[in-house]
Amino acid sequence: MKEGGRHPDRMEHWFLGLRRIERRRFVDDERRVLNERLRDLRRELRLVLVVLVVTLVALSVLGVVAEDQQDLGFLVELCLVLVMLTLPLGLLRLRDSLREIRSLRLDLERGYVERFGGLLDPGRFLTGLAKRAHERLRSEEGFDADGEHSVEVLPTSGRVLSADGRPLSAETVASVGRAAAPPADPFVQPLPDGFRVVLKDPSLRVARRRLEEEEVHELEHWVHRYKQPGWTGIGAALLLCLLVVLARDGALDWSRFELPILAAIAIFGMVEYGRRWLDGSRLAEDHAQGWVLTIHDPAGEDEGMARLPLSRPRLEVLPMSRGVWTEGGRPAPWRLRDED
Repeated sequence: MKEGGRHPDRMEHWFLGLRRIERRRFVDDERRVLNERLRDLRRELRLVLVVLVVTLVALSVLGVVAEDQQDLGFLVELCLVLVMLTLPLGLLRLRDSLREIRSLRLDLERGYVERFGGLLDPGRFLTGLAKRAHERLRSEEGFDADGEHSVEVLPTSGRVLSADGRPLSAETVASVGRAAAPPADPFVQPLPDGFRVVLKDPSLRVARRRLEEEEVHELEHWVHRYKQPGWTGIGAALLLCLLVVLARDGALDWSRFELPILAAIAIFGMVEYGRRWLDGSRLAEDHAQGWVLTIHDPAGEDEGMARLPLSRPRLEVLPMSRGVWTEGGRPAPWRLRDED
């Protein structure tokens, strides 16, 4: 079965660099607490909907006032800009609330918790929710950041229920990602003729290895996702086309300062999609190559690397996009993040 370009049956589950060990069923107290949280989220969703409706009504009223009260033009336009900036934030909050409700409802329907174990990800490349969850776990009393850990997580919503057998003192959420695990004992080869890599540290060794079948399927998935326009790209393109058509017909008054703001938003969205498309093109070149650079540390003295066998690479890097593929035998964080 194929899903979104990935082969889920071949993907390992990961949480902050910890690999999934097992799963268990809910206990009654956990189900009760999660049902209460789901009710709170639904109340918050209703509040967001009310705020959005009020914002849309205010936008309509201000539009009428702007036409009738020319002497209040600047004040009305300022209010219009504030409302137009508030509306996207409200829509984003609505999207996040719907996602959270859906994911928590799916967790309740599935009725199981996943346990992840191993060394906690160093966190050097983590961003967003993963970075905050990492910092939250490290700050927990009695949590040894350098030791082996066991963390229980709801697989869809990413809520941490316990760490090392103890409930957390505050809510911690991050994404459970799926990625192909690197081979336990990678077979490395010399670099191809004519391919040169210059590193700042001359003591490091560079080689290469072929990607496993599961890794090739995963890389194909990322090429597809990066080249597909998301809602941001589609919305920016539609907004830019609308502004261009109206400008050609002379229907826009560029003295109204909200119009340049809208144009800037549309252009920024298109540039962002262009950047993602270029990233996807580079990943497509990596997919065609089918191998990764492996960087080895003979001394084994780098932070977090002393426990690894020398035969394992410190880093693996995609040769064309130069993106980190694995670090310390674990998938790079970008491979585990949620995609819109």
